[in-house]
Amino acid sequence: MKNPIARRVIILVAVLVIIAGIIFLVRACSAPPEYSEIEARFKELIEKSHEVNVILFGEGLECYDRVYEPTLNVYTDSESGAKYYYYEIDDEKYGTIYAYKGKVGAAPNEKIVYLAGFSEKKADSEPIFTDADSEIYYYYIEYSEPEVEFYYTKADPENYSYVTDDAVCHSIAEIKAKAEKIYSENYLRGLYGPLFDGYDAVPPVFMDNASNGRLMQYNNYEPLFSEKCVYMFETAEIDEWQSNSSLVRINIKAYLPSEPKVKYDVVVDLALEGEEWYLETPTYIAK
Repeated sequence: MKNPIARRVIILVAVLVIIAGIIFLVRACSAPPEYSEIEARFKELIEKSHEVNVILFGEGLECYDRVYEPTLNVYTDSESGAKYYYYEIDDEKYGTIYAYKGKVGAAPNEKIVYLAGFSEKKADSEPIFTDADSEIYYYYIEYSEPEVEFYYTKADPENYSYVTDDAVCHSIAEIKAKAEKIYSENYLRGLYGPLFDGYDAVPPVFMDNASNGRLMQYNNYEPLFSEKCVYMFETAEIDEWQSNSSLVRINIKAYLPSEPKVKYDVVVDLALEGEEWYLETPTYIAK
């Protein structure tokens, strides 16, 4: 009969060999791809991610300036009793300009006349009327109204601006569709709540206006970055111990155009969903 101790040693060695084989097989089955296999997709994701980053983390989408459509008022002449349409325009040079459109009850004049107040009386002409209390003299002026692409209404949320018609996205659905071409489902799941629903006392960054369906963006959102990060692809390396067949961690150096001599060590994770790789981490450098 064999020595019991020797028998135990043999069994232990056999078990260790089996375990080592299992570890080898697991490592072989879950080994990350070679960098050359994902290099093209990695570069594509990095390049295309900037536009998405600007929307989700940066300045956001282009919005219309907050300009309210002038309110149409009615003026009644104290002597003749005639009534006139007019509205007020805020102007840097003249202050308030009064734009008259014609009599109430009659078709408005095709030509709008503009009236502005002056603190001094002109020597070569009489004012149209004078405000005796403030000693302001009102004269007709030549004026061209600035073109306004979009007017807000008093019903529009004060802290939100409308996204322009020529912006790259016009709805939350379009923002999601663009983001989901770049970032993984798992990563975006954590972003969608704060971006589109808000959290605690923080309002959402984007919302579709229920009354007109237009996309609106929060005015007081602070961008997390201001520059497009430049990646040094020649320095890219896969972290073998932090990667597997479905999640790859890439260590790479990058810099900002404003500080080209300052190099950052950046970690970028890629997740495999289906047969395609997607970013699992953001690709901007916060400054």
